[in-house]
Amino acid sequence: MSPIQWRVSDPEFRDDQLTDLSGADLRGAHLAGANLRYAILDGADLTCANLTGTDFTHAEGISKEQIRQQAEYLDGATAPDGTTFHIPQPTELRSCPELPPKNQEGLEGG
Repeated sequence: MSPIQWRVSDPEFRDDQLTDLSGADLRGAHLAGANLRYAILDGADLTCANLTGTDFTHAEGISKEQIRQQAEYLDGATAPDGTTFHIPQPTELRSCPELPPKNQEGLEGG
């Protein structure tokens, strides 16, 4: 399965046209290299996600610190403020717990 990528080609898009991942359960997701520029991430759970090289430039609803605290892999990712993370692998989480399996609807309890 290839990583998920969202692309916003025009930075002038209005809020109703942005990728809205508010509340998304992205725990353990492989988002390495994903383009999340201008994404809305209010309440999104990135716990244990692989965010190596992911671009969060101008993303809303998530801070640089929240990303740093949640991600398992983060080196080379770009924070919402445009700075780049240079963090050894894995991040301070050191190891992520086994995540519960999900069923076809994406709910835990697979």
